[in-house]
Amino acid sequence: MKTLEVFRRGAVGGNVHRVGLPTDSFGSIEVVMGSLAGQKAPHTPNGILISTLDEARARWLGQRIPASSGRFVPTRLEIDYRTALQPDERRVRVRFIVLRADRTGAVLREIVQNSNTQRVIAEAVSEVELWDASMSYRLRLSDEQLAPLRSDSEGIHR
Repeated sequence: MKTLEVFRRGAVGGNVHRVGLPTDSFGSIEVVMGSLAGQKAPHTPNGILISTLDEARARWLGQRIPASSGRFVPTRLEIDYRTALQPDERRVRVRFIVLRADRTGAVLREIVQNSNTQRVIAEAVSEVELWDASMSYRLRLSDEQLAPLRSDSEGIHR
């Protein structure tokens, strides 16, 4: 089994530290996170961050990929925490960079930032695959579905 670091380096040709800058992103989604009520100290609750990434990823893919009978499911997720969420922080912007796209899915770099200050809260690398609506088998991406993802990823590798 590949480690996540090997997987991430393979997705970007071993140059993982050169890509993924917020200015290189292929769009972003703003998300209002769940309440951090009762939290007295800066902290980043795992569940809130994962659901924020899931919501943003689903909305971003929904805007880029033509509708089909399936849905994108994350099959790998690696999160690097950069700074803690502050108790009053609720609005974040998730920026997306396509690292790789093929017939079985895509690898995305996701950068979570405070919407107001642009401070990076976390960076993630996720792999998503398209599954049929009943979740009983994986679907292959069509040329029409791949086109927007491939055009994004080609911009990085030039």
